[in-house]
Amino acid sequence: MMQHFCFLQEKTCEESTSFDLTPYDVASAITAVDRLLVEQAKEVSQGDSLTEDLNVESLSSGSKIDINTIAKIKQILLDLEAAIDSYEVPSDKGITKPGIFIYELLERAHLTYNTKADIHDALEQIIGCLTGLPGIFLSTAGLQKLVDIIQH
Repeated sequence: MMQHFCFLQEKTCEESTSFDLTPYDVASAITAVDRLLVEQAKEVSQGDSLTEDLNVESLSSGSKIDINTIAKIKQILLDLEAAIDSYEVPSDKGITKPGIFIYELLERAHLTYNTKADIHDALEQIIGCLTGLPGIFLSTAGLQKLVDIIQH
């Protein structure tokens, strides 16, 4: 069953923006984070031999993201997936909720106003790391969608 959430956020009376968040988006983000965890675990088990290959130059800090941070992001994504799955959604269509609903949903995944900046930065770093891994072609669209939602 494909659940589909659409969130409307009003900017002005004449103009509003909306965005979708599907279980597929969250699942693909989890898959991407899982892959990075595997790559980081390989690096740890092989010592420093891969450090230069996995060090992503595109990151503003020039350093890799900590494996514990990646694991925390994975848990947030798993909690978000569980929160989405807890809603009854008609199988033939999604549901539309007011913009405030996304904050309630994200809060159930421990993503709050106080944590959003750190989580946003971690997601950006994860995307950068995945993009910089040689020989790995993995969609980061689900992660990017979450980054976009958090920015609003």
